[in-house]
Amino acid sequence: MTDNTCLEIKVKPNQPKFKIISVENPITIGLKSKPEKNHANIELIRMFTKILKTPVKLVSGNKSKNKTIEIESMTKIQVLEILKSNKDNS
Repeated sequence: MTDNTCLEIKVKPNQPKFKIISVENPITIGLKSKPEKNHANIELIRMFTKILKTPVKLVSGNKSKNKTIEIESMTKIQVLEILKSNKDNS
């Protein structure tokens, strides 16, 4: 059996670059994209999939700065560890 993890994310669009700002609850992410035509959501999913190396999908918050994403086959602890290790590199 594989576990899927849901995380609450707060996004800050229109930043100079993608950046993991905080891994506290809610996780705060800076996005380069503007919140237009789904660009910020696409960037969020693409970057999380790249960092975590597993499928990620947006569950809720399509038009909000507060979003919920679902990460396949990882525990919350695993996800947070990877995000912490990438926080300084982003």
